[in-house]
Amino acid sequence: AWALYWSASQPGGGSSGSSSGSSWASGSTEAPQENLALYRLALASSQLSAEHAAARAVDGLFVTRWSPAREDDEPWISVDLGEVKPLSHLVLLWGEFSPSSYVIQ
Repeated sequence: AWALYWSASQPGGGSSGSSSGSSWASGSTEAPQENLALYRLALASSQLSAEHAAARAVDGLFVTRWSPAREDDEPWISVDLGEVKPLSHLVLLWGEFSPSSYVIQ
C-alpha cells in the first residue's frame, strides 16, 4: 500500500532512500504525532483504477492505497498540506510491489 503520513515538530528537508516495508525518512523510530496529510488534496501522475486514486494515499485507511498505472514509467504523488509546515517525519507504507528507490522533494 502506498500511504503517506506527515508530522510537524522539527524542520526537515529533501531525502531519498531504498524501500523495504515502511520508511521513516528522518531515521527516527518515534511515531508521528499528527498526520498532516490526512484528507489533504493528493495528485498523482496516474492511477491504476478509480479504486487506486491518489486520494487513497491520504485517507488514513490501511486497506486502501494509491497505485500508479502499469505503463507509468516515472510515477509520482504530491500532497498539498495547505501551507508551508516544518516536518519531522515522513512515513511511507509500501505494498507488495514497492519501488527500488524513491526521492522526497
